[in-house]
Amino acid sequence: PEVAAAVRRVPGVAVATPVVRTSVLTASTVGDSVEVQRTPAQGLAADQAGGAVELGVDAGRLTDLTGDAVALSRPEADWLDKKIGDEVEFYFGDGVPAKLRLVATYTRDLAFGDFVLPVELARQHIGGRLDDSVLVRRQPGADADAVAAALRALPYPGVVVAPASTASAPQGGDRQAQFYLNLVAVGVIVGYLAISVANTLVLTTAQRSREFALLRLVGTTRRQVTRMMRLEALATVGIAVVLGTLVALVPLAFLNFGLRGTPVPAGPLSVYFGITGGAVLLGMVAIGVATRVALRAKPIDAIGLRE
Repeated sequence: PEVAAAVRRVPGVAVATPVVRTSVLTASTVGDSVEVQRTPAQGLAADQAGGAVELGVDAGRLTDLTGDAVALSRPEADWLDKKIGDEVEFYFGDGVPAKLRLVATYTRDLAFGDFVLPVELARQHIGGRLDDSVLVRRQPGADADAVAAALRALPYPGVVVAPASTASAPQGGDRQAQFYLNLVAVGVIVGYLAISVANTLVLTTAQRSREFALLRLVGTTRRQVTRMMRLEALATVGIAVVLGTLVALVPLAFLNFGLRGTPVPAGPLSVYFGITGGAVLLGMVAIGVATRVALRAKPIDAIGLRE
């Protein structure tokens, strides 16, 4: 706890809130059974949290997050049918029952989890009683390098100064493992799909060997046939990219609107361009290779072949 206090005294620091990672157990009745779920939670300092993190508070105040209080994400509050001032019952990660007063709800649950506790209360129910991290916001106009150097000079061994982009959500570790697991599964599916698409394009192009032979017999050169197929390939992959984008955009827009309140999909554009670039490369290579193979045969021999 004294680390956060020392950080606040550093020149150029506007606010600094300690963060304690923990978990809570919730029980809900589903039909005739009771489901118990462990949910990640974090403890924040009430007087500093509002300036250090942007929870997207839509009801209540984070400054009231003291004593026997709790803040819930909007989906969790709706699921539990709780409003500001209601009591929320659950169990801390160490099994101790809790009955806390709801003082705020927020919308950015994907980044901050469903439960935010007073930092003092969260410390009481973890083994080490130590803060996991301290979130710092600089004063407007403060030099970032100077503030970072002053933070590194604090006499606390093992303390690492890192940018906000490296901070993880309360359930970041589980989500990271799940992300890589999903990536492997999707990679296998995409691999089979790529093989299927490539085979289809190759077979379709190879079946046009008699057409290529006829074009060459009437005076078309191999270079002209190859150029024609390149234009066809560009048109094919272009239409595929546009249709694929539109098909994926509609459900993604509805999904993002439900989760984030905006229809604009989240995520880096590099992923989209990587996928579309891979699709374009696959189509161009498959059609180009099949065209070269089909043009190897002499036109007089190829036109007499039966399909």
